Amino acid sequence: MKKTNISTNQDSTTKNPNPPIIKSQKGKRTKLSKDQLLTLLIGFLTLVAMLLIGFVNHQDELSDELSDFSISVDPMEGKVEQGGVVQTSITVESINGYDESISLSSSQQPSGVVTTFIRPIGGASPSYTSNLMINVDKSVLIGKHEIEIKGQGADGKMHSTYYNLLVVPHNNIEDNITNYAVKDDPAVSIVEITYPNDNTLVDYQETVKGTSKNIPEGSTIWVVVLSSNRYYPQPNSAAISSNNGEWYSPAYLGEPYSTNVKMDICAIIADSNTQQDFETYLAQPADKRKGLDRLPEGIVYDQITVERGS
Repeated sequence: MKKTNISTNQDSTTKNPNPPIIKSQKGKRTKLSKDQLLTLLIGFLTLVAMLLIGFVNHQDELSDELSDFSISVDPMEGKVEQGGVVQTSITVESINGYDESISLSSSQQPSGVVTTFIRPIGGASPSYTSNLMINVDKSVLIGKHEIEIKGQGADGKMHSTYYNLLVVPHNNIEDNITNYAVKDDPAVSIVEITYPNDNTLVDYQETVKGTSKNIPEGSTIWVVVLSSNRYYPQPNSAAISSNNGEWYSPAYLGEPYSTNVKMDICAIIADSNTQQDFETYLAQPADKRKGLDRLPEGIVYDQITVERGS
C-alpha cells in the first residue's frame, strides 16, 4: 500500500520585534503674566464673596421665618352686668428674636361693647403686657359673647386669641339673693331653677322646675330659652303653687333633632306688660316666631346653661 504524505503549508506572520517608535512632540507650556494671575485671583475671591453673601442672606431669611410672636389673654373669661366694665390682660411675647412692633385690636364683639387697650410703658415693643378694658352698654344682649383679640406685627404677621364675655342683667337674681341675705328684706322677689341642673345634658322636651318667693301681684313666672342670642318664650307661663312657691313649666329646648347644642334656660318674673309682649309674640304663626332680640328691662330671673344630648 502506497503511503501518502499530506503536508500542510501554514502561513506565518513574522512580527517586527522592534516596531518604529512614533515620538510625540510635547506642547510648550504657556506662562501666565502677572496681570492674568491677578485677574484669576480677583475672580476667585469674587466668587467666594458671592457665596458668603448668599449664605448670610439665606441665614437671615431662615431666621425671619423662624422668628415670630405669641399672644395670650388672662383671664380668658369674665362676667359683667349690663352697663358695667370688666378688665383682662393681654400678653405678647417675642419668639426667636422677633423684633417688630406689635399692635392690638379686637373684633366680633356685640353692638354696645367697647374695648380699650391700655398702652404699655415703652410702647408696643416685641414683648409686653397690655390691660384691656371692656365697657358694656345697658343695651347689650344678655348671654355669652366671644371677643377675638388680634395682634399684628409691623411685618404683617398676625395671631389671635379669644375672650369669653358673659353679660348678665343689672338687677339679676344674684343681687337680689345677696340683698335678701344681708338686709333680710322679705319684699325681695326671688325665682330660682332647681331642675335641670346647670351644665347638664337635656332632651328636646323637659319640664323646668323651680322655687319662688314674693312674686308681685299680677306677675307670673315665665320660662324663656336663650339660643344663638335670641330669646324664645315658652308656650305658657309656669304653674305656681300657692303654698310654697314651687313652680314648673314644660319647655322645648332647641330643634327636635338638635344635638351637642348649648343654650340657656331663663326663669323670669313677668309683669303684665311682659306677659302681653310674650302672648303677642306667641300668637304669630310658628314660622314667624324667630325669637326676641332682648328681654324687657328690669325683670328678675335665674339662668342656667344646658346642652342637648347626642
